[in-house]
Amino acid sequence: MTVCDVLVVGAGPGGGNAALQCSRKGLSTIIIEDHPEIGTPVHCGECISEIACQNLELTLPEEVISKRVQGIRVIFPDGTEKRLTEEGYVLEKHLFERWITDEAVSAGATLNLGHKLLSMERAEGEPFSGWVCDGKGGSIPHNGQDSNRCLGGCSGLLPFSQA
Repeated sequence: MTVCDVLVVGAGPGGGNAALQCSRKGLSTIIIEDHPEIGTPVHCGECISEIACQNLELTLPEEVISKRVQGIRVIFPDGTEKRLTEEGYVLEKHLFERWITDEAVSAGATLNLGHKLLSMERAEGEPFSGWVCDGKGGSIPHNGQDSNRCLGGCSGLLPFSQA
C-alpha cells in the first residue's frame, strides 16, 4: 500500500505544475499518468503569460518556448472576442509537459507512467482527504487508514469517467 499527501492524476501542464508546487512545499506527491510517455498525444496548443511564470516561480528553458508574444486574442464560442495584452509564450506543449514534470520529480515527486485511475472513494472524514484509489498499473497508490490527504484531478480533456 502506498500513502501520499497528494496524488496528482494526469501529467499535463496542470498536473505537472500542481505536482511541482506541492513538492516544493514538502508534500509527498505522486503523479500518475495513463500514457507511457509524457506529452503524447498532443491534444492542443498551450500559452502561458510572463506574470504566471513569475507567480509560479517558473524559469522556462528555451526549448519549450515556440514563440514570444505580446498578448493573445481569445475568441469564445459565441463569437465574443477578448484581447489580453500580457507578454507571454506560446509553448511546445509536449516539451513543456515533460519539462515541468521533470521539475516536479526533481523537487521530490514520484512519477508513475502507464497508470490509470479507475475509481476513488473517500474512506471517511474530511471532504478533500482520506481517499482510497484504485486503478491499473504496477504501483498505483492504494490507500487505507492513512490514505491520501489530497487528490488532484488534472486529467485535462479526457476525464477518468470516460476511461
